Amino acid sequence: MGAGGSVGGKCVGCQGTEDLHVFETHAGRLHTACSHAACGPCLRQLVLSQLPKSRERWQLEILCPESGCRKRIPQRLVLTVKEADDLAKAIDTDGLWPSLGDEVSQRCPLCGKAAPVHVNRACGHAACESCWLDGLEEKLRWCRENAAMDIPCPHPGCHEGCFDVLRHFESPFLEELELYVREAKVQLIEFSSWAVHGPPGAPGPVCPVCGCQSMALLHCPCGYAACSSCWNGFVQQQLVWCQENFALGPVGCPRHPGGCTQDVFPVLPSAITIFAEHRDHLKKELRRLEAVAVPRDLTGPGPTCPICAEASLCLLRPCCVEHVACEVCWANWAEEQIDMCRLGRHLPARCLWPSCAADLAESGMWRRVKGASAEAPRLPSLLADLDRRQRLQRSYLYPPAVQVDCPQPGCVGLGYLGFDMVMCFICEHQWDATEGILGEETELPDGEEVAEVSVAGVRVKRCPSCHEYIEKNGGCDHMTCRCRHEFSWATLKPWKPGR
Repeated sequence: MGAGGSVGGKCVGCQGTEDLHVFETHAGRLHTACSHAACGPCLRQLVLSQLPKSRERWQLEILCPESGCRKRIPQRLVLTVKEADDLAKAIDTDGLWPSLGDEVSQRCPLCGKAAPVHVNRACGHAACESCWLDGLEEKLRWCRENAAMDIPCPHPGCHEGCFDVLRHFESPFLEELELYVREAKVQLIEFSSWAVHGPPGAPGPVCPVCGCQSMALLHCPCGYAACSSCWNGFVQQQLVWCQENFALGPVGCPRHPGGCTQDVFPVLPSAITIFAEHRDHLKKELRRLEAVAVPRDLTGPGPTCPICAEASLCLLRPCCVEHVACEVCWANWAEEQIDMCRLGRHLPARCLWPSCAADLAESGMWRRVKGASAEAPRLPSLLADLDRRQRLQRSYLYPPAVQVDCPQPGCVGLGYLGFDMVMCFICEHQWDATEGILGEETELPDGEEVAEVSVAGVRVKRCPSCHEYIEKNGGCDHMTCRCRHEFSWATLKPWKPGR
């Protein structure tokens, strides 16, 4: 410890002039100190006299005792006293009061009992373990009822939280308290930097909208404030508006009852995720309808359908520029034609507009509007059945000559000849293969012949009487079956002598 010399001053304690330590000579570049001085013994006595108060405040601060001077003595000079150095180390590393001077034990500043004293670093207040844990269950209940973020400090008038002190003790309520404090911190992080709240141990502010206490209020840049529940309610209202109007975002829509139209995302970051999911869904639907859709402005609400006068995601025009309608109207129109389409085994062909003669069966639009399944529940089934029919018709093992349509009403399926029974590959209906075969009662027009069919690679016809397959390998058209029925090979009509 270097001496400052006799710089024209006297010791603030004994008024001596020998071995003085001038305070300002020990101050750093960023600190200021007075020009008063103290000798070694007086400096020690001065520091020891103020250490108890510094320990109570949990802040090492020694003031110059000179009358009218309230400047601090430089820490470099204060730390030359061992007890002050011990207190400084305890403040930096430990939460326990150190002993000062000849102290054997400390006394709790709240209850006065001799016991180890633990310090709350948040506020500097100290108390024994019993005082910290006193009424912990009731305090936790109070925190929940008043939306406080932490157990308040037990010192009167202090609203700092004290969980960092309590976690060093043992109590059956500490686990529940730890969970509560952790959830409060997570909630504050989600609130974003726009959240305004008081000290952790103070009651939460009252929301001016719903009148409920919350841990923090979120302030819009315009000054409007509300709790997170109310803000989430505002966001849900905006989301409903966007969904009803097929808008990607609430452009021009008031963000809250204050009438502000500023972006709400900085206030409530969770809204970013909510609207991102909504936008992704709308963009996916627009890509699905893109081939037949009329381009639209993505910054505002969707266009109004000229048929139903409702807002829509986009308008579809499969044929003419003027013939447009929303997906729901096209789906309803397709649903009206389902029965006729199944009867004719084809997709809806007529345009929604009466004067239009365009054929929409192959326009590809019906495969896109099938997404509106609530309005056209039978359209997806018709599309799937017709796709299945086309695959059956393209079979190279069973050419068109042996393909027969299903006789069930409303079924667009088909089966293959070649067996006694035929089964539809769509509805699985089975029927006798001879149904519909020309018999004796059938009269063909003059000159019309019954075509042969190929069964297992053999060209055959069925006997009009017993319906067995017959192969003709030569000779005239006069055929005699094993059932003794005689008929003409060409027409399958009964054979008449003299032909």
